[in-house]
Amino acid sequence: MATSHLLRQPDGTSTLGEVLLTALADPQWTTIRASVAYAKMSGVKHISGPLQAFGNRADDDSWLVVGIDQQGSSLEAVEELFLLVNDWGGGVFILQNPTGNPSPTFHPKLWFFTNVARTAALLIAGSGNLTEGGLYTNYEAGTITTLDSRRASDAAIISEVDTLFGEWTDSSQPHVLQASLETLQKLHDSGDLPSEDTIRRARKVARSAAARLAERDDDGGSEPLFAGTSTKPAPVPDPRADLSTLPRVVKRTPHMASSGHSTTPTSATTSSDSHTIAAPSFVPQYRVLLMTLRPQNMTELFLTKGVLKEDPAFFGLPFTGLTTPKKLENEPQPQPDPLPTVSLTTYSSSGAVAGHEPEHSLKMWTYLKKGEFRLTIPSHMMGDVPNDTILRMERDPNIPGLDYSLEFYPPGHPDYSTLLALCTNSPPNSQRRYGWQ
Repeated sequence: MATSHLLRQPDGTSTLGEVLLTALADPQWTTIRASVAYAKMSGVKHISGPLQAFGNRADDDSWLVVGIDQQGSSLEAVEELFLLVNDWGGGVFILQNPTGNPSPTFHPKLWFFTNVARTAALLIAGSGNLTEGGLYTNYEAGTITTLDSRRASDAAIISEVDTLFGEWTDSSQPHVLQASLETLQKLHDSGDLPSEDTIRRARKVARSAAARLAERDDDGGSEPLFAGTSTKPAPVPDPRADLSTLPRVVKRTPHMASSGHSTTPTSATTSSDSHTIAAPSFVPQYRVLLMTLRPQNMTELFLTKGVLKEDPAFFGLPFTGLTTPKKLENEPQPQPDPLPTVSLTTYSSSGAVAGHEPEHSLKMWTYLKKGEFRLTIPSHMMGDVPNDTILRMERDPNIPGLDYSLEFYPPGHPDYSTLLALCTNSPPNSQRRYGWQ
């Protein structure tokens, strides 16, 4: 008969992520069928490379089913799963049933592996989604069951699972959609499959609102009801699958995703008293900005307005928030709302890390009348940013919870010359330089 044992994390003998990686590497398994309620890149990045390797022996009877209710799955995660499985000849299916009040949520989490003869099977059922928390760090529970189809009771379970996945992959049903780049694009454009950036920013807005409510209602003497305990961190994932040459879905920036605008890029411009900034395209043209800096005071760094004109979407323009002036007579200026969360790293000329802030709320704003674009870093880090330091600003780094990473390379750093060579542009009448990647 079937043999089962309990899977529990984070304090059990193995996590869901470890069990899945072991199964993906086991040469006896040639078919995978899986269902998850939510998929995000924090989880997909851990199995992307192993899933691509599994495809070398996988048959075209392999399917993945993903739910998109409550905006719990991201475009990037579902797209990467589709590109991987589609390459084998398998399929990814999206399941969402909008009927009912309330409408039912697609919520099962199953992983089902079988061998080529379908005499042996591995069934993993539990609470963990395809997220880093679900795979490694959340409190999750489930069962791992090994099955042998030569036993009648096991054969009955295998048949039930086959029937279940047959229902979830029947695209003739109105609530089942087989994924393609075209359908993923439509789901993204409709807001049903938001980007990671959109989900992250929405959560930040919700956290900010919750914090304001808590501050308003706090009587000054309340103590937290729960105390945190230490948990094991998630492991560093293996190298991701290389999908760089494949066509992708066109992403929209968060402020456009929530506004209902068309996804067609525009070249219109927005005028101010002294300069013109191009209206943002919906997708950033670049991922990395490099720029030489000349700090003006203890906290502010001035970026050339030219970078705003060349790639407004890189910075999330148009800014929807306003600064709080230090002087009442000064006018508020546009800034992101919420402010982006970034990591800050300064280096010494020898190449050593001089300072590091893993999560910093970056104040970034424009003075439109003056044509200025500024950002601030903590004053204790400014001493590590001498004139002609090169800022390397990366959008959407592969670090959960971060909008950007900012690194500061001073003259003399071992990588300084290489980075400076990439700064191929110069603002008018300025010795400063910048470049894009």
